Amino acid sequence: MNRREFLITSAAVGLAAPAHAAQGREELPFRQVHLDFHTSELIGDVGADFDAGEFAATLKAARVNSINVFAKCHHGYAYYDTKLAARHPALKVDMLGQMIEACHANGIHVLYYYSLVWDVLASRRHPEWLATTREHQRIGGPPTDAWPWLCMNTPYLDQVAAENEELVAKYKVDGAWFDILKQNSDGCFCQWCVADRAKLNLKDDPASIKIHNKLVAKRVEERLNSVVHKRFPAGLTFYNSRLVVGVRDELDYYSHIEIESLPTGGWGYTHFQQRVRYMRTLGKDMVGMTGRFHKSWGDFGGLKNQAALDFECLNFVLRGRSTPPARPPG
Repeated sequence: MNRREFLITSAAVGLAAPAHAAQGREELPFRQVHLDFHTSELIGDVGADFDAGEFAATLKAARVNSINVFAKCHHGYAYYDTKLAARHPALKVDMLGQMIEACHANGIHVLYYYSLVWDVLASRRHPEWLATTREHQRIGGPPTDAWPWLCMNTPYLDQVAAENEELVAKYKVDGAWFDILKQNSDGCFCQWCVADRAKLNLKDDPASIKIHNKLVAKRVEERLNSVVHKRFPAGLTFYNSRLVVGVRDELDYYSHIEIESLPTGGWGYTHFQQRVRYMRTLGKDMVGMTGRFHKSWGDFGGLKNQAALDFECLNFVLRGRSTPPARPPG
């Protein structure tokens, strides 16, 4: 048996009796691609040669049956026709709309990607929305972090909700993939967070900060889930960066769990192996995410070889089935 036959056989065994079938849930697509590109306004030819038919045909030839495609990236730019968001200044076509239409015509599920806490354009337009430390220093941004952090407890959430309402009204999608939903573990001290904790009779000690961070995250999840599910009741929803110990009481907002397995950069093999063992106890179907990066990315270690990709994919098949929760939520 060669490597390719082994992979195919292993995949068939892994899919023989999906856990969710007994629970009456629709089976998740098996082969998903997550497109990941964040394009600044300095890039002048975004989508110049885009061909939706070729795009979908390539996915179909690779037997992809689900894909996450970009609506808004970390730079804050939209890749679709919009009256509310900031369309990328170089984009001349409705890239998102064309991708959705072409993929659906080929039987491929589409989730749209939307960046939350990291939005460079919004941070420039509304610096008052930035998350701040106890010492009133802004969190993120150069030189400590490439991306400035916006606080989801500010009016920024109203903007986010409005943009997502426009998205689901305009496009027929299979769900939404929300990225970077996180709060500073030491708390945010913007005017809205300080006033909110006072209103809730919460102090600024670590225990109170932890409670408040959880409340803010759940408000975001509840609001965005309501936006997506009002238009698409069965739409998939996922919030990246929230999958940590203590997330059990947020699981109603997740249709499934996705876990990265990348060579370095904080998402390496040790990350995946330990994280998936915890996530398997949460009762949610899981999707494994691998990737091949260009060598210019440095910290990510360059391109993967075939053996590395095989290793990761087999791990996904082996560990992708959830088990019932080991203990009550909490």
